[in-house]
Amino acid sequence: AIRRKKRVLILIDAINEGERRGWKRGITNFLKEVEKYPSIAVVLTCRIPFDKVTVPKKLNIVREYHYGFAEHELDALKIYTNYYKLPLPEIPLLTPEFSNPLFVKLFCESLEKAVVKKQHKQISEISSGQRGMTNIIEDFVIAKSAKIAKQFTGCAPKMIWELIKEDIASTMASNKRNWINLSEIKAIILSRLQKKSEYKKFLNSLVAENLLSEDVYYDSVSKKYFEVVRFPYQKFSDHIIARHLFSTAYFDKLKIKESLQDEGRLGWLFKDERTYNANAGLIEALIVEFPNRINNAGELLDFLEKKKVTIDLVELFIS
Repeated sequence: AIRRKKRVLILIDAINEGERRGWKRGITNFLKEVEKYPSIAVVLTCRIPFDKVTVPKKLNIVREYHYGFAEHELDALKIYTNYYKLPLPEIPLLTPEFSNPLFVKLFCESLEKAVVKKQHKQISEISSGQRGMTNIIEDFVIAKSAKIAKQFTGCAPKMIWELIKEDIASTMASNKRNWINLSEIKAIILSRLQKKSEYKKFLNSLVAENLLSEDVYYDSVSKKYFEVVRFPYQKFSDHIIARHLFSTAYFDKLKIKESLQDEGRLGWLFKDERTYNANAGLIEALIVEFPNRINNAGELLDFLEKKKVTIDLVELFIS
């Protein structure tokens, strides 16, 4: 920077996808160290609402909000559909999710290998708002599963989909975390895989096709890092886990209020502000998925106790 007489940027993307508590503990000292060098500037990105648990409130930084493809949805979609060789929608984009870059990417990848007739049909349904993030994630996983299944003995795409949405999501949900350790993922895969010796190759394929991601987690008790596996995108992870929660004993659509109050089911997510903030992405996914689970008979907030409907929760619902 000094040699070129220009400021140099250090760009760190998606800190919410990493160890959020570690970032919150270390970000202040990190930025203080950078301040010693006026020729260097730092740009961090963090998906809201995770900024509340990742970036300290009193941190003296410039905050800017990026609204994805908002007001440029069609221009962005033209670039994506051209890259993936997909037809453009023939009707206006009515669903707001097209402003979400991740949604558009998963949308295109889920249709990339489909026949032209199916592409037109699904594009029309999604553009008109008939199908949303839930369906796109399912299509994405199924499309990738079909590709992976061909590589392994006695492996069917349905098995991979069940491994993702039932086995892995179930382990995450029951342990109230968005990751699983290596021994857990090994046990899950071996329970499904016909040829046990293909375990490592199978896991690598899931990672290569963006169905899983390898990461590290810091354990504050042992003060050590250890390897874990999680879903590749936070929003992807939240929706997969939300789907699992709605399809199990955690949720009874005949006793909705009880399901949202019982801390042994979904009530633990709403028990206090700290828990809510730490799981805001999952709660957001539950809010999105909820109407479909009860045949559009209401919104999740309609069934929560009034004292638990906070301003933050309302803002999350509106967004």
